[in-house]
Amino acid sequence: MEKYYQGYLRESEAIFEDKILNESFQFYTLLDESEERITRNIFEGKLEDTLYNKYYWFMKFKLRYIKILGQNVGLEEKQFFLMEQMAEKLETKINWNILKDIEENIKFSIDNENILMKDK
Repeated sequence: MEKYYQGYLRESEAIFEDKILNESFQFYTLLDESEERITRNIFEGKLEDTLYNKYYWFMKFKLRYIKILGQNVGLEEKQFFLMEQMAEKLETKINWNILKDIEENIKFSIDNENILMKDK
């Protein structure tokens, strides 16, 4: 999946000094702006997959942002807005376990990135 997104990264559109913040923001933006096309072409019409991917990239951006730049109320509001959108668009209910797993996995990777970098 990430390989597909890589073709859309634009270094010239970098907003933040941090590479991970820029990538996460650009991936989220791509999914947000091209939701229908990505659902059709990448996820074989499975909107659920697109929405959970969009949530993943937003949360990766949000949690990295908080670690580097501190709390941001606008990001908290956006997270709840995304969940509301998901609830409206999904034919089934939101799988809260998936959202919880996404957040926990991202938090773990952010909390342990210094350790992981030393291992390489």
